[in-house]
Amino acid sequence: MKKDQAVFIKDLSFAYNGPYVLAEVNLALEQGAFISVVGPNGGGKTTLFKLILGLVKPQKGELSVLGRDPGKARRLIGYVAQYSSFDEYFPVTALEVVLMGRLDSNLLGRYGKQDMRKAEKSLADVGLHNIANIPFSELSGGQRQRVLIARALVTEPKLLLLDEPTSNIDVSVERKFASVLEELHKKMTIIMATHDVGFVSHLVKSVICVNKTVVLHPTSKLTTRIIDDLYGKKMRIIQHDKLCETEG
Repeated sequence: MKKDQAVFIKDLSFAYNGPYVLAEVNLALEQGAFISVVGPNGGGKTTLFKLILGLVKPQKGELSVLGRDPGKARRLIGYVAQYSSFDEYFPVTALEVVLMGRLDSNLLGRYGKQDMRKAEKSLADVGLHNIANIPFSELSGGQRQRVLIARALVTEPKLLLLDEPTSNIDVSVERKFASVLEELHKKMTIIMATHDVGFVSHLVKSVICVNKTVVLHPTSKLTTRIIDDLYGKKMRIIQHDKLCETEG
């Protein structure tokens, strides 16, 4: 196990009940990194996250997270799933949703002053300190996603996993969301799965391409040909560092 690395994987292979979903994976990510994970649906991105979280175990190879067995590192990981099972119309406020992230840390089953302070701070960290008492159902898609990220942050993780965090966010609010991630990156390692290879490209120095195997590329060397080979069809890399002009 590598104590100075956020994730260390050596010769890992994993299958559910059939062929390997991921095979012969080797990967080393330093703590403090901001990494994008890209690849086609079914290529293994979510499975890679499940392995890091310790939800499934590899049939072959080594895996350590923050210098620990993944199961023992889980309390140090914040995770936002691609499709949240949370009922968006359940009658709770934004603050109450964030407080749910403290359940594992609260042995008495009741929230104390420290829980409230941490939840309020987490909302502030994602730029939503002023909506704490607003019902979750009344929030915009982008606000809901940031509340769910705040829920992942409330345990003060060292590693944040985001699985398709922009899937429910309008293009108009992506820039604000990117600035939130930029601030969070100052405090923790971030690994973000996305189909949008241009999103936060100014923050990400490396991209993990996942399609049954795993290849780490520096962002500067990520070409259209690499993306085409990864997805098996023609794709376009969209540049996000300039606003679109009204004349197109």
